[in-house]
Amino acid sequence: MLLALPAAAQAPQAKGDPDGLYLGVGLGQDMGGLFGFGITYWPTPWLSGFAGGGWAIVDFSYQTGVQLNLPTEKRVSPFVAGMYGYNGAIHIKNLEKLDGIYYGPTVGAGILLKQRSNRNYWQFSINVPIRSRQFLDDWEAIKLRPDVEVKADLLPVTLGVGFHLRL
Repeated sequence: MLLALPAAAQAPQAKGDPDGLYLGVGLGQDMGGLFGFGITYWPTPWLSGFAGGGWAIVDFSYQTGVQLNLPTEKRVSPFVAGMYGYNGAIHIKNLEKLDGIYYGPTVGAGILLKQRSNRNYWQFSINVPIRSRQFLDDWEAIKLRPDVEVKADLLPVTLGVGFHLRL
């Protein structure tokens, strides 16, 4: 008996799709903090893994994750991401004993804006942190303190922007 399977060739990579190793710098949770940096590795045009670190108002923080990209012939490609790391921080001026960085999962989506002449790209994202019960409880306790003035409540999403340079 002869078993024949159809040959499946890998789709050709579109010009400008990311591949290989990238160094990124930017703002937002997916970059590891308010201001951060990271390394991204693209083994294929549709999948990457990343790790980053940055300043999260209180201290150094980190972020790791994977990203699924929809490769396109155009300069703009949409993506979705799943990550684990920094997803909340509390900083109270003159009450630093209450400060803390909190970690947990985050999901996100956005677009890659590929450069015209090379494989560098901009990344713009909207992220939804899945905050821990500990963070939410600490936040509610702080809001009830008479010696703390809360000027802004938690946002349900965070934004990110970063530039990624091919190494």
